[in-house]
Amino acid sequence: MAKNDKLIFIFERRMDWDSIRCFAKVAETGSLSRAASALNMSIATMARRIDSLEASLGVKLMRRTANGVILTAAGEAILPYADASTRQMAHITRIAQSFVSGPSEPPVRISSTEPVISNLLAPALTTLLAAYPGLRIEFDVDTGLSNLSTGDVDIAIRLAKPKVETLIGRKLTTIPLGLFRAPTYSLADEIEYPGLSGEQLLWLDRTLGPIPENVWLRNHNLENRAIVRSTSLRALEKACVAGLGIAPLPVYRGKQLGLEVVPGPDLPPRQPWIVFHRDNRNNRRIRSVCDWIADCFKKEVGH
Repeated sequence: MAKNDKLIFIFERRMDWDSIRCFAKVAETGSLSRAASALNMSIATMARRIDSLEASLGVKLMRRTANGVILTAAGEAILPYADASTRQMAHITRIAQSFVSGPSEPPVRISSTEPVISNLLAPALTTLLAAYPGLRIEFDVDTGLSNLSTGDVDIAIRLAKPKVETLIGRKLTTIPLGLFRAPTYSLADEIEYPGLSGEQLLWLDRTLGPIPENVWLRNHNLENRAIVRSTSLRALEKACVAGLGIAPLPVYRGKQLGLEVVPGPDLPPRQPWIVFHRDNRNNRRIRSVCDWIADCFKKEVGH
C-alpha cells in the first residue's frame, strides 16, 4: 500500500461518519439547536460531534454566533462532500433494509404534497406496477428539498425549479387554477363579477406566505371575504363540496369533485417540477418512475 493511500485509510478509519451527518445538518439548518432537534439528539451531543469532526480534520468548519452558525471557508469547501457522504449512507441503509425484507432493489421513494399523492399518483399506481413487476413505491408527504438532498427520498415533486447544482429539475404539465363552488352554493349576485365582493371565499392560510393564490386575493382586495382559511387544501375541498363557499382549486381537481366553475379574475397557474439527484440521472428505475409521473400529470392535469 502506498504511503498516501495508507494515510487516507488511517484517516477514514478515524473518521466519525455520524459527525459528518451532524455537520451537514447544521449547515442545512443554520443552527446547532435546530440540527439537534432534527436528528433527535441533545445540543451538547451535537456540539461534541462537530468539535470531534473539526479535531479529526484539523480545521474549523464553522463559527458560532448569537444568530446561529456561519461556515468557514473550509466548511464551505467540505460541505458538498459531506452532503454526498450523508446521501450515500442513507442509500446504503435503504439498500441493506431492502435485502433484509426480501427484494434485492430498494423501493423508489417519492416526496410530494398530499393532494398530488392522493389525487394524481396513487390512483395510477396500477399502471406503473403492472409495467414494472417487482418495483416498490413509497410516498412521503413533504414540501421541502432537504430530504432529497440527504437521500431520504429519490424523487420530489415541487412547485419551483431547483437551484441546487446537485439536483436536476424536469418541468411537468402546468396546473391551471380556477374558482369553484358546489351546486348547492348560491351565488350572491352574478352581475357583480368579476369582483366577487359579495361571496364567501375558502382560502389558503396566510402562514403559507406570498404564494400566488394569496397574492391574488390581496391584489383583488378580497381578504375580508375569506370566511375559512387553512394550510390544508383537502380541508378547503371538503368545505367547498359542502357548499360553504368558493375555493381556488386546480382545474382537474374541481372537475374530479363535480364542482362548478365560478366566473372571476384569472388565477395564476402553478408550474410543478420533478426533482431528483444528479447521481440518479442514469438510474433506470428512477427514470421510469419519472416518466410515469410526467404521464400522470399530462393525462390528468392536461385533460
